[in-house]
Amino acid sequence: LVMVGWHYAAASLTAWIIGVFLGYALNRRFTFNSMTSVSRSFPRVTAVYVGQQAIGLGGIAVLVESFGVGEIPAYFIMAPFAMAFSFVAMKYFAFR
Repeated sequence: LVMVGWHYAAASLTAWIIGVFLGYALNRRFTFNSMTSVSRSFPRVTAVYVGQQAIGLGGIAVLVESFGVGEIPAYFIMAPFAMAFSFVAMKYFAFR
């Protein structure tokens, strides 16, 4: 989305909203094979994604606005940190 002219924050938020629903369904079924109820696990997964977004977008903003890193390189720098947080939090919090 950034490559077609969207601001990095709007692009990130749009991708996040889609990702919450898709990520929940796929992680619940395939990654963690969870039998936890939707009413219990979906709010937890949403909280994990909020934390992931804060880490990712916050880091991107700092890199872009404070250090002059390009928007796309900043995303690639922050993605591994956000993904690692997400996996650990999903495994030990959301789908336990």
